[in-house]
Amino acid sequence: MKLSIKISIVIGIISIVVSSFVAGLSYFIQLEQVTARNQVLVTQMANSAAKPSAIAAYLNDTELANEIVAGLAANDLIASASITVSNTSEIIAQGQASSTARNIRIDLVNPFIADDVIGYIDVYADLTFIRELASDSSLQNAMFMLGLSIFIALLVGFYIRFKLTSPIKKLSNEVSAIDTQSPDEMQVIELNYKHSDEIGILTEKTNSLISALKKRFLSERDLLNSTQELQKRFRLLFEQATAGIGLLNQESKVTIANPACQDLFGAKIKGKSLADFFESPQELSAQLSVLRQQKEVSQVDIDLSLVVNGEVRYLHCLFSSIADSRLNARDSAGGIAISGDEDDLSQFVEFIVYDVTERRRQEIKTRYEADHDALTGLLNRRAGQNELQNMLAGLTHKEQFFAIMMIDLNKFKPINDTHGHEAGDAVLVEVAKQLSEQSPDSQLIVIRWGGDEFLLGMYVQNQQQLEEITCDLLRKIRSEVVFNDIKLRVGASIGIMLLNHDKKDSWTVEDIIKESDELMYEAKLDKSVDYTIKRIGEDAEA
Repeated sequence: MKLSIKISIVIGIISIVVSSFVAGLSYFIQLEQVTARNQVLVTQMANSAAKPSAIAAYLNDTELANEIVAGLAANDLIASASITVSNTSEIIAQGQASSTARNIRIDLVNPFIADDVIGYIDVYADLTFIRELASDSSLQNAMFMLGLSIFIALLVGFYIRFKLTSPIKKLSNEVSAIDTQSPDEMQVIELNYKHSDEIGILTEKTNSLISALKKRFLSERDLLNSTQELQKRFRLLFEQATAGIGLLNQESKVTIANPACQDLFGAKIKGKSLADFFESPQELSAQLSVLRQQKEVSQVDIDLSLVVNGEVRYLHCLFSSIADSRLNARDSAGGIAISGDEDDLSQFVEFIVYDVTERRRQEIKTRYEADHDALTGLLNRRAGQNELQNMLAGLTHKEQFFAIMMIDLNKFKPINDTHGHEAGDAVLVEVAKQLSEQSPDSQLIVIRWGGDEFLLGMYVQNQQQLEEITCDLLRKIRSEVVFNDIKLRVGASIGIMLLNHDKKDSWTVEDIIKESDELMYEAKLDKSVDYTIKRIGEDAEA
């Protein structure tokens, strides 16, 4: 049902109820008032007939009395009347009174003596007629009032319909016609309503709301499209990235991983512990514990190795705390709060891994080339001297001695001059091989010191063991070397420094090498010996 009809019906019902109540109340009030007024009128007519009636009673004039009674009875308000003389109780004139008539008695006074009552006149008011007369008048007034109220209610209803409900209905239809699924087509409402009342204000505010909604819908649509495009790009980046990207939960198990992770690890890693894939899982677990427990640590950068299909692969791993990155993003965004408990977030770790196998192999190769002689594969002078320094510092047992041998090949230059450098290189390679195969009970360092000179560092138990090793080395160095069917042979002069535990702090590696070099030249000059040994410390001979 339309709002205008509802309002009209409500107004009509209220008007009829109120008008009926007011009309009924007015009817009864007017009925009483008209009845009382007519009765007063009858009383006034009775009083006006009292003096003529007193004369008729004094003179006992029946004819006059009948005329008076007839005159009173001729009025519609009076049913009948009678005149009675007191001393004789004789009714000299009377009319026909009905059962519903009301008696009004007035005393008749002697015209000549004021206090002498000579009779009375009875006037009977016709109550039935009076009430019918009053009822008709009151009912007409009540019906007029009721009709007027209904008419006013109808006028009010039509006025409300055309001035209130019709604009509201039109406004409602316009609002209902708005399609929120098509914000581009949303337009302001045109009611052609020029009044500055509530409906005008409502229309204006509704248009403002529509404009704001349209703007917001368009903005949200653009934002949604941008977000979807970003999600698409990030998803594409995540899935096609060459770097492995993933997320670890509180138990360091992989919850999210892109396809590159499977390629790098050679297996599906989702749901598995990441540390188990590496050769040193304890190192990774320790680093993750530091990242989770120490708030000041937000990132961990580590290189780890693993075996994939029988091949060692090196990965550069970057681990970041989720809570730290989200808090930094919140601060940069002006304090926008993030959802979730920060303590829980701090247990999650995001990781990015890169395959650095080739780089690591190149580093190993470069480091090896930097530390080793290109021809013989032995340590070069710089790296070898560092290793000797470590050996000297590691001389901790009193039963051990530290020995350095400076070896210079004899008859090597003629081989180069006669057979060429390739032959000389073959001899150097073979000598280096023989020296490297020398395996005493303790650690051995073999260094190509330069040209045809070699330097050895070792631990020995005593000088006798050292001499046995030296003799064995000389025997191996003198072995034949066959190059292009040419038999080549060299000798060696060796200078040896032997240092016991108590004297290690008094000597440097450089000084020991220098002394062994001088001892080597002494042996080379003395044709009767192949090596010279110098002991440092009283117990060196023990």
